[in-house]
Amino acid sequence: MSTRARLILGLLLPTLAGCIPTLPELLASNQWQGRDAKQAIDFFGPPMRMEPLPGGAGVQLGWYRDTTYVRKEVVGSTAEMQGNVMVHTNYWDDVAHPGGCTILMSVNKARQISDFATKGRCNGVDLAP
Repeated sequence: MSTRARLILGLLLPTLAGCIPTLPELLASNQWQGRDAKQAIDFFGPPMRMEPLPGGAGVQLGWYRDTTYVRKEVVGSTAEMQGNVMVHTNYWDDVAHPGGCTILMSVNKARQISDFATKGRCNGVDLAP
């Protein structure tokens, strides 16, 4: 493989990786297809967003889940000589990692789910019953 081809692949791969749904998202999409919209509302609660689809083909329902988490991490370290010994000290603190998951479902006029998609970080979010 030429250097140019490797460079192009290296630039495209991270872009494409963000577009590929995860296994839980694929399974949830498969489970929601053709179901009644009321089942989604019963599962996720009332939608936070409802917008008409282009051409009046139905509506898109949207839910948001906060996936922010806090973890103890090393935020600094020092190294100093004490006698003939090098002493390393790590400083720990709680670090917040903000994130969110948006769940989108397209519902046709027959009130059946025709499309399912997610945006953001949906780790740990129940996507299907």
